[in-house]
Amino acid sequence: MTSFATQAILGPTIASLASREKGSFGNRADCAGAHLKNGLVTTAQTGLAAAAVGGTAYAVAKNGNVAKVFAKPVTSIVDMFQKSIKSPKANAILKKINNLPGKTKALGLIAAVGLTVLGYVGKNGIYKMGQIDQKYTDKAKMQGVMS
Repeated sequence: MTSFATQAILGPTIASLASREKGSFGNRADCAGAHLKNGLVTTAQTGLAAAAVGGTAYAVAKNGNVAKVFAKPVTSIVDMFQKSIKSPKANAILKKINNLPGKTKALGLIAAVGLTVLGYVGKNGIYKMGQIDQKYTDKAKMQGVMS
């Protein structure tokens, strides 16, 4: 079984080589190269982001001083929300968050930011994939090679 990263890189690359929508073999090869580059860049960005999140989480888990640095913004944000939200249930949840230990708050913040970054990287890679397909499909239409 192949890994997700391998499928994300090779899938669009092979599909573009086999696609008749891309016209000539040269155009299909160019499209495959662009997909390969996009897949490698996206995979590298995902790996770097995951390593940064993991390293930061490890530092927080091992060092209480680092945890305090990351916990302060969480406390500030929760306090700001408690002042502006009038729902008693929401305020009860926010109060529970504020009562969590510093390491837990810090790890929660790191997880939230990490998931946001990983989602952005993935979405950006998929968006670029669509742009690549469109570019080479349009190029084939202009060349009049497409059936």
